[in-house]
Amino acid sequence: MAKDVFISHASRDAGMAASVCAGLEARGLNCWIAPRDIPSGQPWGASIVQGLDECPVMVLVLTAQANDSRHVMREVERADGKLARIITLRVDDVVLNPNLEYFLSADHWFDATRPPLEAHLPALAEAVQALRRLPRGTGRTTMATTAAAKPAALSDRDLLQAFDDLAPDDWNRAPAGRLGRFFRGLFDDR
Repeated sequence: MAKDVFISHASRDAGMAASVCAGLEARGLNCWIAPRDIPSGQPWGASIVQGLDECPVMVLVLTAQANDSRHVMREVERADGKLARIITLRVDDVVLNPNLEYFLSADHWFDATRPPLEAHLPALAEAVQALRRLPRGTGRTTMATTAAAKPAALSDRDLLQAFDDLAPDDWNRAPAGRLGRFFRGLFDDR
């Protein structure tokens, strides 16, 4: 069965990531999380890549440990390469290391720095649900996107949802911010 969301976390944050997973699954989302979803005897790396292939959305549980994790950085890089939508669940107030900053700095973070973590899970689930409705890669530009290989057009409802998800701090960064991507998608598809 295909999963809705890939949960990326540092191994030292396994308990916190399990709470996020349980909270999302209690709200009807199917999660992929290591090590639970890695079959016994299967290669770890290949299982991670397969999980990323299945999931249109990644939730990164951003802590100090995740910020220092090479494996988290690799998962974020692969998710970005596969055009998954990445939600950064910021649990610790950390300055991103340059590798993560490259992939995450353009998007608005989901701030969960004020405990308890469980209080933030309903809104996180709503954000994941909203992103799931959009086609994978919508709003991102890639070298593979050409006039001949145009992404699927968004419905008016999906465009309005994308507009509603904009963060006000992105408005001055067009066309690099979400607002710029929204309008680029709006005019490219019409």
